[in-house]
Amino acid sequence: AEAEDALADAEAAVKVEHERLLDTQQLLANPNSKTGSVTTSRLEEQLADAETALSEARLSAVYNTARLSEELKESKRLMSETEQDVTAAKAAVEVSAAELSEGKRMLAASEQRAAEAEDALADAEAAVKVEHERLLD
Repeated sequence: AEAEDALADAEAAVKVEHERLLDTQQLLANPNSKTGSVTTSRLEEQLADAETALSEARLSAVYNTARLSEELKESKRLMSETEQDVTAAKAAVEVSAAELSEGKRMLAASEQRAAEAEDALADAEAAVKVEHERLLD
């Protein structure tokens, strides 16, 4: 935004200086304005100043455009890196979700086996009790 503002300012300065330059050139071209060598000399100085200012404003605009272009390239590069990071993060989340799902499935299977083992243990204990009672009789 700062570079864009600087570019807009430079472009406005170029336009103003260009208009001043045209005005000065018209004054120099008008024979009525050449009432004396002092006036002509002053107008020529103004013309030279306007041309210098115009050149400086153009250079500034070129510099600001180049700087803005570099900033835009850097922003695009950073945005691309961010998009890659987001894509990698999404992939990691998907892997984590899949691992979590697999972990839950394995936990449920373990709980099922534990329940089956507890049932088998209860059956075995009941059988031992029955056998024990049979032996006592």
